[in-house]
Amino acid sequence: MSAEGNQDKKEPETGNVPSLPNELPVLKPIKKSRARTQAKPKPRKPRVSKKITSEDNVKRALDQESVAKSVSNSSGGSAELPKESESTTAKTEPAIHKPQRSEQDSTNSQFPVDRYRASGSGIGLHSLRVLAAIFSGAILISSVLVSAYSLSNFEPTTWPYSLFSAANNMLAFASQTPSSRTATVKDTTAPTISNVQDVVAEATGPYTKVSALPTPTVTDNSDPSPTLTANVPTDGFPLGTTMVTWTAVDLSGNTATATQKVTIMDTTLPVVTPPPDISMKVDYTGQKNVSVSLGESYATDSVDANPVVTNDAPTDGFPVGYVTTVTWTATDASGNSATATQKVSVMANINTDTAANTTTLATETVSLTTTSRSPSMSTSPSGGGGTTTPVSDRTAPVVNVPSNQVVEATSKSGAIVNYPPATATDNIGVTSGPSCTPASGSTFPLSSTTVTCTAKDAAGNVGTASFTVQVRDTTAPKVIAPGSIITKATGSLTIVSLGSPTVSDIADGSPVVTNNAPTSGFPIGNTTVTWKATDASGNSATATQLVSILVPSFTFCSSGCDYSNLQSAINALPSIGGKIYIGNGAYSMSKTIYLKSGTSLEFGTKSSIDFTPLGIPLFYGNYVNNISVNGGSITGQSGVKAFSFYKSSAIKMTGTIVQLVKGGASSAFQCIDCTDVSISNVYFKTATFPIYINTQALANNGLSSHIWLQNSRIEDASVIGVLINFSNDVHIIGNAVANTMDNGIDIGGNNNSEVRGNTITHTGLPNGVAIHTDSANGADIINNYIDTPGKTAIMIFRASHINVIGNTITKSGGNGIDIITGSLPSSYITVKSNHIIAPTGYGIWESAYQYQIEISYNTLEQIPTGYEAIHVVTWGNTTTKVLGNIIL
Repeated sequence: MSAEGNQDKKEPETGNVPSLPNELPVLKPIKKSRARTQAKPKPRKPRVSKKITSEDNVKRALDQESVAKSVSNSSGGSAELPKESESTTAKTEPAIHKPQRSEQDSTNSQFPVDRYRASGSGIGLHSLRVLAAIFSGAILISSVLVSAYSLSNFEPTTWPYSLFSAANNMLAFASQTPSSRTATVKDTTAPTISNVQDVVAEATGPYTKVSALPTPTVTDNSDPSPTLTANVPTDGFPLGTTMVTWTAVDLSGNTATATQKVTIMDTTLPVVTPPPDISMKVDYTGQKNVSVSLGESYATDSVDANPVVTNDAPTDGFPVGYVTTVTWTATDASGNSATATQKVSVMANINTDTAANTTTLATETVSLTTTSRSPSMSTSPSGGGGTTTPVSDRTAPVVNVPSNQVVEATSKSGAIVNYPPATATDNIGVTSGPSCTPASGSTFPLSSTTVTCTAKDAAGNVGTASFTVQVRDTTAPKVIAPGSIITKATGSLTIVSLGSPTVSDIADGSPVVTNNAPTSGFPIGNTTVTWKATDASGNSATATQLVSILVPSFTFCSSGCDYSNLQSAINALPSIGGKIYIGNGAYSMSKTIYLKSGTSLEFGTKSSIDFTPLGIPLFYGNYVNNISVNGGSITGQSGVKAFSFYKSSAIKMTGTIVQLVKGGASSAFQCIDCTDVSISNVYFKTATFPIYINTQALANNGLSSHIWLQNSRIEDASVIGVLINFSNDVHIIGNAVANTMDNGIDIGGNNNSEVRGNTITHTGLPNGVAIHTDSANGADIINNYIDTPGKTAIMIFRASHINVIGNTITKSGGNGIDIITGSLPSSYITVKSNHIIAPTGYGIWESAYQYQIEISYNTLEQIPTGYEAIHVVTWGNTTTKVLGNIIL
């Protein structure tokens, strides 16, 4: 811009931006006309289409299309707005460019019409763009899109002008200085505070703290989070109504306030304590009322430190012969009041001194009541003339007795009881008593005794009251059982003399004594006899006595043990059985040894038997019980059963070593339809089925139960290492099972099995599994270590109520864990907290149509390519839950 141009043009006067009128005309956009030199165009008047009566109507009137046209017509092109990417901290001042003014321009407006273009980036606070209307006075001349909180570039056609944004109710202020004509959008709208809730609270003291005032709702047209404060007193609110002022301030400094009423009310009553009741006697001299000192009453209040205390005591004294109730009232500063009462009893000592006339007590007429036609009269001891009628007292003393007493007997006679003393009160005084029968300190028998207490007053009236003393016996007798007895068996049952217990009781000299000893004799083993003593009150006590019946011990085969002398030794045992000791040595057997009930085979530490035949058992028990095998080393051929039992019970084996030849269904231990079987610390090797326990029916009929296999080593099986099927209450704990051609452990068809803490390696090669649960119901498979099974490590197959928890599985030949369906689905299965490492297939596989399955918190790692860590077939598995698993 040249200096000459500056001299030709008169600068417009500076001043305030024109204010926005209440009613604005809506004009069509002004088209920019070209400059002409020959004729001056007439000023074009805006055509008013309607009146706008609110700022919201401005927003509706200026649509996007009008804005585009208005900006184009008023500025000769599109308005230059700040780009969103421009820095909000730019400090470059806008540059002002003034074009040459034509002659027509100077005469074509009611205002100076020099056009200025503000250029430069401006100082931007936000990238929000709003629609702004440009006015010349009250005339809408154009509109422009501007950036909120920044300098925006546009070219007005008239000057001065005002700029108003209807989009967010912001005013834009325009500078009139020619050298720096810029427009800045500013937020002048205060926040809105709503939902102000008044508070009413109960006073807790002179000042009451309100834990949490309801916070009002604050909104703002531009600031999403205005600052909100309140002038809450720090020491609490006083009684009455306090106005709390809430102040909201937005980012532009606009402020709004709202008030909230906080009313503290005191509706809590004071607490008043009256003086003690008063009972007094006065010598009657004819007075009606007497003066009484009532004492002092006390009152407290949560708010008022000094409540006002009053009473309604008669001002002219208390009437003689009456009980007067005085009401004490405490009133606090808030008008809350509470009452309590005090009783004042004033009674007269009756004076029978002679007088000329009878005297009336108090204000009542005293009537004479007699039991004869001629009442007796008394003469005044002072010798005065005349007679008086004595006043009759018909009120008996009130006797207060202790509560009913319950004491424990201390002897057969009962107990000496010391009870609290009785008391008595009377309107004219108690002259004797109270006295009680039976007296305190007497011996009371075992039962309930009534104690009656009496008291007499000066008029001869007698008052009574009673209570009970119950002496009871709840102490059990003392019983000491005879000493323990250990003796050898004389048969299947042995008669034993038990002796007599020692019994005593504090109240009963002869308690009844019983015991539960078997009447026909004691069996072999330990029997506990319980002695019971019961006294006359039904109290009982017990003590126990141990009776041990020992099996006779026999020693055979100390050398040269063979079938004949071993079988002969067993046959020679008594009916109750006995112990056969097989001394150290290597022996050979060729026939089956038949066991009988009660047989105990005790092998020497270096004792062994080689059984040479094929396909028959070495030791066999049929319908036998109480069989014990301890130690020994046995070898045999194909098809041999080292120990075989049928329908037998109470079989115990420990520390035995058996090695056979695989094939022909050979077995180290076989039991069909057996109960109470315990096998521990054995080593069974090289057999078709090292352990085979089953039912003859091959179904769970309850004939096989209570099976324990613990801390044993089972290996090199041509089929299954441990087969315990169709049995109830099975426990397989802490064993090592290895190198089986089929399943390592098979619990198919069992009810309530426990497979815990076992180490299972190289089992099921090539196609078996480590642990199989075919049709099992109820099993805990917990904390087992499984390494390199031939196929699946743990197979859940048409089983129910199975918990697979905390197992470690490495390098399974197939899937880690299978949950699959046979003729029936598996149900109620929990697979939890297991660690599966490097399976050949899936980590966990669930086939279709299972029910109530949970797969949770397992850790799976090194899953091969093409397989999933957990694969659940979606068909029919609507109740399966998979959660918390970790896949590494």
